[in-house]
Amino acid sequence: MKRFSCLNIAIFFIILSSLLPAAFPSPAHADSAQGSLQELTQAADSIVVGTVTEQSSYWNKEHTKIYTSVVLSVEDNIKGEPATGSVTVIVPGGTVGEIGEWVSDAATFNQGEKAVVFLKKPDQPESSPGFSAQQFEVYQGFKGKFPVKEGKIDSLPVNEFKGRLNSILSGRTLSATELDMAPSLVTMPYSAAPFHWPFPPTPLPKYYINANTSDCTGEDTVVRTAASTWSGAVANFSFGYAGPTTATAYSQNYANEIIWRDRGDSGALATTYVWYMGSTIVECDVEFNDYYSWSTATTCPSNRYDVETVGLHELGHWLCLYDLYNPGDSAKVMYGYGSMG
Repeated sequence: MKRFSCLNIAIFFIILSSLLPAAFPSPAHADSAQGSLQELTQAADSIVVGTVTEQSSYWNKEHTKIYTSVVLSVEDNIKGEPATGSVTVIVPGGTVGEIGEWVSDAATFNQGEKAVVFLKKPDQPESSPGFSAQQFEVYQGFKGKFPVKEGKIDSLPVNEFKGRLNSILSGRTLSATELDMAPSLVTMPYSAAPFHWPFPPTPLPKYYINANTSDCTGEDTVVRTAASTWSGAVANFSFGYAGPTTATAYSQNYANEIIWRDRGDSGALATTYVWYMGSTIVECDVEFNDYYSWSTATTCPSNRYDVETVGLHELGHWLCLYDLYNPGDSAKVMYGYGSMG
């Protein structure tokens, strides 16, 4: 992405025409480094075609994060394990009791839904009571799940899609069009849902920053600039900087925190975590992925990602705006794919 010095008129209109309360569509995703079908296929530990038969959400043992166990009945195994039976997929987010967690780059599943899913074995498996020991994560989050509807993935017959995957696994070279599935699969407009910050009189979410990346200096300053940009663009709403934090990972602690953490190359550029109770947002957190290289320079180097631009995008999720994935929306701040420089 390029560095934004301000939001264009079209974005101002969208924001001002969707005043709080607004919220997230489902699914919506955080800023992501764009990948291809070839990378997904080659890097995933397993690729299955399966149907959701069971779901259950639970707190981690520290009671700081929510996960959802999704059981898939496997009807076809394209790569790796399992060959038959079922598999349990652990995805971040869910609802337990009165508290819910929404994670911007996570795959989401519906009961009875059929999908082709790219899986990886977790480095540190999360304990999920009542489910099989054969557990996986969705590789690359939302990018690793392709819903099957009426025998098709988007407009492509599922058997043709599977044929492309088998071609990649056999070493055959596919065209760029055959490899890039994302733009046609995930396209959504700005819209509203029933989550909002507490009000009246005026929502004033306060946030903390841990400027803990070694890639650059002044990352807290440019994140504050991004927050000020939104505060100046949206009526009856304002972000408030509350100071530094020592947090090095997100958790549900009723403090809105922005940090850097190395989440590996399978993670998004940055992820927003939204906690809510009923229709009210109780906390938002952002993790910039410190696996990637970051910059606060006025002109971002070609081998780095711009902190202010990605910060603008992530704070847009705090304002309950969805991602956009249509290539025609690539100049907008809520476009979901990022690029270096």
